Amino acid sequence: MTLAIGDGANDVSMIQTADVGIGVSGQEGTQAVMASDFALPRFLYLERLLLVYGNWSYYRLARTVLYFFYKNASSVFVIFWYQLYCGWSGAVMIDQLYLMIVNAIFTAFPPMILGVYDRDCSAGLLLKKPHLYGRGRKSQVYTEYSFWVNMFDAGYQSIVIFFVPFCFYFDTDIGIYEFGTIVFSATILEHLVHVAIEFRSWSILHLLAISFSIVSYFSFAYIYNYLTLGGIQTYADVRRLNHRDIISAVANG
Repeated sequence: MTLAIGDGANDVSMIQTADVGIGVSGQEGTQAVMASDFALPRFLYLERLLLVYGNWSYYRLARTVLYFFYKNASSVFVIFWYQLYCGWSGAVMIDQLYLMIVNAIFTAFPPMILGVYDRDCSAGLLLKKPHLYGRGRKSQVYTEYSFWVNMFDAGYQSIVIFFVPFCFYFDTDIGIYEFGTIVFSATILEHLVHVAIEFRSWSILHLLAISFSIVSYFSFAYIYNYLTLGGIQTYADVRRLNHRDIISAVANG
């Protein structure tokens, strides 16, 4: 990866060709700034841009990507284990509405905070120890080893999340969606605990993101189940609903 820095119009082509272009606003105008990815008022700030913000950006991006791999893999594995008991029919024991909004609402903000505000080292430490910048150039955070460790962890957590409730409710009259809600709730909480462990610095934003995810999920689950109480709860209710639709269609026809 190549970084180019310039302050004049003659540096525009160089800045645009490089992977990362930095323009310095000075006496030669702002053409270099307009063509750059980052703009600096002085060359003096280049050290902080690279050693501090460059380090933070690499760390945040690497940890966020690993977390997304982990979160999605564990969610898929949980549904995969259910296929062992439904004849590989592709059936899902979790309500589709939960699956549609889990990434949009329930677990949206914690990874956002991880990728934007989290930091593992202070700015002062990164400036005092410039050799820490080398972990970004050498890709020491996001590695093949860390990827497979996260995948193994996702598989292990999915086994615990699925089979502990399965063994607990085995040979009972619990319904498919009741069981799925329990498993899904455990999955949500496990994802939040995992991202909380991934946080290297805590602020009010980190706390609010975790709190919002917990409150939003359980509030939605309570309201959703309350509104559907007395509605479609069993397979017989679905059959009656289909019969009414057929009768209505015939009558309207």
